[in-house]
Amino acid sequence: MPELAGKTIYEANGCLYCANRGYSGRLALFEMIPITQEWAQKVAAGIDEVDAIESMKKDMIKLLTDDAIEKLLEGKTSYQDIITAITVW
Repeated sequence: MPELAGKTIYEANGCLYCANRGYSGRLALFEMIPITQEWAQKVAAGIDEVDAIESMKKDMIKLLTDDAIEKLLEGKTSYQDIITAITVW
């Protein structure tokens, strides 16, 4: 993602209370598809994951990776946590 060049990415600093992870608790990453008539038909037809992701991109629906990157840039999570939580396409 060339548009992210030069952006600040925070590195997690650990402590006793967070078990040296840099964060305590959990943070959810979201990917939600609005179930419109078009999407209901795609799901009923058995759309596979690759085609679903391409359709989401075309429809400008925020992907799981988009939500992860947004939270990374806000300093709410770390790069390492994102890499361990999702597969980057």
